[in-house]
Amino acid sequence: RLSTSTAGIFPSTSIPPHHLLDAILSPSSATPNTAPLPILTSQFCSSYPQLSQSQKLFTLTHLVRNHGVDRKSLERLCFSPTNPAKLRAACTPKYEKLFSTILSSTPSGMQTIVSIRCDVRELKGENRELDELDFNMRAQLSNWFSAGILELRRITYDSTPASIIETIAKKEAVHPLQSLDDLRSRLGGGRRCFGFFHPSLPSTPLVFIHCALVPSMAATMQEIHDQTGTEMESPSAAIFYSINSTQPGLAGVDLGNFLIKRVASQLKTLFPSLNTFATLSPVPRFRRWLLNKTSQEGKFAPTPEYIFGDAVAMENFMAVSPPPSSVTPVEHLITVLEDNDSKWYDNPTLVHALEPILTKLVAKYLVLEKHRGKPVDGVSKFHLSNGAELHRINYLANKTRKGYQTSYGLMVNYLYGDAKTIDDNHSSYVRDELVVSKNIKDLLK
Repeated sequence: RLSTSTAGIFPSTSIPPHHLLDAILSPSSATPNTAPLPILTSQFCSSYPQLSQSQKLFTLTHLVRNHGVDRKSLERLCFSPTNPAKLRAACTPKYEKLFSTILSSTPSGMQTIVSIRCDVRELKGENRELDELDFNMRAQLSNWFSAGILELRRITYDSTPASIIETIAKKEAVHPLQSLDDLRSRLGGGRRCFGFFHPSLPSTPLVFIHCALVPSMAATMQEIHDQTGTEMESPSAAIFYSINSTQPGLAGVDLGNFLIKRVASQLKTLFPSLNTFATLSPVPRFRRWLLNKTSQEGKFAPTPEYIFGDAVAMENFMAVSPPPSSVTPVEHLITVLEDNDSKWYDNPTLVHALEPILTKLVAKYLVLEKHRGKPVDGVSKFHLSNGAELHRINYLANKTRKGYQTSYGLMVNYLYGDAKTIDDNHSSYVRDELVVSKNIKDLLK
């Protein structure tokens, strides 16, 4: 357990932040010399960001232990007749008052709260008592950042403030920017970028999405580059190819789902010709999964049939790239894929032989590898839970260094249908039934 002593944690010349918390949350402990509540709150908000990680851990743990749910009172109320209002009040942590006070007392209160949640998420591994605080903060933030409150804005190179464009550039994690021209192309022509903004954080895009307006469902990033130099008059497909969050403190708050649906609705209004809404998504942990899977030994080791899909695919691969006598086919496959010198993707014969092997492996990873009935792949979990269909696996769709390092270049289309289809697909997902296309089912045979 964390020590309750502050010796060596806070300088003796400053007011420890947990003392400020006590004064804010326990007015009965105030003295005639105690500063007014807004001043105390402002002092806490000013001092908190300057704390070290160990100081933040101590302060947040103090908040949970001393200003959380009064468990003794709650237990007493549970076993004695009482009215619902008293029981509800007893279930409410005292520290909830801190967040409402921060919001009403400081102009940057919302950013402070989001930053505190970010710290809670980082530090709860060192003290599981912070799990409760994390859960309650997420619930409060979900209310404060509900879809009806958020403002949808289009991001453009010419009209959006430079500070917002800089945030978009820095936070792009799916397809890192290559140049200023690359940034311009993503914000104009046949492409669009939209972001969600909160009234309390008007200069901060909370989450943003890039999409391309193209003739049909794009299978590769190269198609998007080639088809979006200028805006089409009547595009048929809107392809969402990158979605990024800028605020780690809002993890678990459902922003991306609402953003996709709001953007799709707006695009349909602007371009009535659109009849397909889909993603071109990465499979960021596929390579790591395959390396872990093939390194397992004994009864956990995958069979060659599982890795290669069928005997024909394995024979074709070995005919193109014969393995040494002392090496198994699975070991040789991994050696070829991981050889940075020979670069299998520059060898047309190997590219052809590996296509059925890798596409089937991605299908198995996305559909069969689950945790508690849900996909282990985070991107797949996000889109399928939102009501999309796992529609198509695209071979060599991302021929960048990052694309090869994360998924051997493969990407996936998730298809979003009409409102009823999305609702039906979401219901299937809740029942642990993944909605996949016939193409994907065929890969799993």
